[in-house]
Amino acid sequence: MSIYHNLQATMHFHNQKHPESCVASAFEFVAKLHGLIPPESFPHQENPKNQTQSFADSNVLVVQGLKCQRHFYNIGEVLPTLEKEMSSEKVALIALLHIGINPHAYHVYCVIRSSNQLLLVDPAVPRVVVNKTKDLTKVIQRNHHIDRRKTFDILLCETVQDN
Repeated sequence: MSIYHNLQATMHFHNQKHPESCVASAFEFVAKLHGLIPPESFPHQENPKNQTQSFADSNVLVVQGLKCQRHFYNIGEVLPTLEKEMSSEKVALIALLHIGINPHAYHVYCVIRSSNQLLLVDPAVPRVVVNKTKDLTKVIQRNHHIDRRKTFDILLCETVQDN
């Protein structure tokens, strides 16, 4: 079953419980998309020690049965890599400047493939922010233009396949 198939149920039940827990919320969202925890549960966000997690703490997803790889890509590599790497069974977490609310704070978004398009999903609200790859390209370029950082922090997550 594809990640996209679980998206509606996950979005219906999920939200970010604490203002500073966007990584913990995103980790939980990914686990829900992969069917590893029920959409209506919040076991990760309910633990106060998880409130200030970063992508470096992705072992919480590994313990649940996901393979996670953290990468830093420059602006020219982000979209081609996502286009190539993303399948219906992968989710990418990407740290971007907060879209529309606080343009000077970072927030974690999910990138999910639906057919031939990449969707950008905000797991905190949750909502689909952009539903076309060309719009995701614009968001990433706008982030780069405002921030001028050299690299984008991306965490690719997929279910571990049994051999």
